[in-house]
Amino acid sequence: MILILERGIRLSIWLTFILVVMSNSNLYSQNSDSLKTKLEGFFDQSISQRNKIRQVLTSKGQKSIEFKKLNKEISQSDSLILIQVLKILDKYGWLGIDKIGATANEELFLAIQHSNLEIMEKYFPMLAGSAKQKKSSLLDMAKLMDRILIMKGLPQVYGTQYYFDSLSHRFFFYPIDLSTINKKRKSVGLQPLKKYSKLNGINMKKK
Repeated sequence: MILILERGIRLSIWLTFILVVMSNSNLYSQNSDSLKTKLEGFFDQSISQRNKIRQVLTSKGQKSIEFKKLNKEISQSDSLILIQVLKILDKYGWLGIDKIGATANEELFLAIQHSNLEIMEKYFPMLAGSAKQKKSSLLDMAKLMDRILIMKGLPQVYGTQYYFDSLSHRFFFYPIDLSTINKKRKSVGLQPLKKYSKLNGINMKKK
């Protein structure tokens, strides 16, 4: 009788454990879906704003009233989005594509890329770790690394960052460390630098 009772207690404990795990799993799934929807909304907003400002940049220049107005709106929007993204990263870590999908995962990167150097350096290891596990984009990792280097006054190593010169109306790469550049670019899925430069009209240096 005692043996049967003990088995019954163990079975009850095991069933309770399974129910708790299932409940937590469902809750995590619901949270992931909610975060995915929120981040995808941020992504659409960010891309829409930047498509508009690129058009204004090339047609009216950086000194135009239209560009300055749009740039201010984007800056304010980026700040509000960043607050939400940092809360997500601090609570859940760098959620991979397997958890929230490619678009929402990309928005984590965009929010950090549009922040300041201190934030970029703090969260870069999270992105790098996720990318190395193939749960985030290696290209995003390369872009963020290059952005950090440029902001520190150092040459970029993947050649992902460039700028628009309003005087010549041409695009130019920021300084690049050209040693083994194409090998590094290939490792993150990028074309050789000269080919990419030619296809996209980006100049290696000002002449």
